[in-house]
Amino acid sequence: MAAFDRNTHRGGGWILNIVTDGAISPTQGMFITAATIILFTAVAGMVSIVSVDIINGVVIALGILFALPYLVFSNGGIDAVYGSLPPELLSPMGGHNILWVVGVALPTFLLLFGESGMYQKFFSAKSAGAARKAVVGMVVGIMVIETAFALVAIAGRSIYPDLMSETSILGRAASETVILFVARNGLPAIGGAVLLAAAIAIVLSSGSTMLLVPSTNITRDIYQRFINPNSTDANRLRLQRISIVVLGGIGLILLTQFDTVLSMALYAYSLVGATLTPVLMAAFFWKRVTPQGGVACIAGGLTTIISLMILNRAGLSFELSVGGTLFDFASSDYIVIPAVLVSVGLLVAVSYLTPASPEEKWGPFFAKADSIKSADEA
Repeated sequence: MAAFDRNTHRGGGWILNIVTDGAISPTQGMFITAATIILFTAVAGMVSIVSVDIINGVVIALGILFALPYLVFSNGGIDAVYGSLPPELLSPMGGHNILWVVGVALPTFLLLFGESGMYQKFFSAKSAGAARKAVVGMVVGIMVIETAFALVAIAGRSIYPDLMSETSILGRAASETVILFVARNGLPAIGGAVLLAAAIAIVLSSGSTMLLVPSTNITRDIYQRFINPNSTDANRLRLQRISIVVLGGIGLILLTQFDTVLSMALYAYSLVGATLTPVLMAAFFWKRVTPQGGVACIAGGLTTIISLMILNRAGLSFELSVGGTLFDFASSDYIVIPAVLVSVGLLVAVSYLTPASPEEKWGPFFAKADSIKSADEA
């Protein structure tokens, strides 16, 4: 989870650098952002974070849904923006092959099914009905907002093509800051302020969620379950706050290991997608899965990704020619593919090699589905 957190630290540093016209450096902004997120998460807790997320969602929707039409129609309309894009970007796969598309899309797709912060917020709902409504709202919101963000980035690529080759902005590839650049330079003051506020909302929401989830795991799943089952609420709260600070610090340290936000995100998403998501999906849809299979799946996916990264940094190449094209399966673009193959393979194999779980373990996940099926057949 620290991988997600370091993305938000760096993003916050960029926002502060752009807003202050360089008065605050990206590094200074990163530390300010980290301190703010860590303090807010440690003090606020889940109730406050969920409440703030409602405001964040409104700000994000307003900012991006204003920015997209303004940006397009103030720069000549759809045809002008479309016509300024390089031809290879107008193809379905953007000039890449199908394996690259799978390697880049699969981590995000799997993350959406296995992101623990999402489940944590669903379980914080007042009732099952409220949770179901939240799921529907989340799916619709993701489809609309994520598509709008992608289109704003595409429009920014068309309007500011020099960002693709510029590397001096914030010390990184300027293309990574295209939406922030658009907010600062391509929109009227109010619209730009709202879009930058949306960026801040994303940073705050993502950072707090990704600190709260693993700190809860440490407190509940490790400390309370195995170390001190009789711990008091005050003890657990204190430990969770300490964990939040430590995890935030780890996120800052790991920042030095990656050059781009995209590579950080893909590695982080691959870790979650190749380890937790197959287990979660199997628990919901496969009666034969066993705890041993789940553990093997998590361990296999985690070990594969970490091993490939370490060995690649040590000089060992994992490049493989497929159909005349060279692929580096230790890179962030492709590492999810071997990780998923290993984790899912172990999940299935170990589950079949170990005794099936009793019905009381998997029954609650299938009871309602079975009753609906029986009613339909009747």
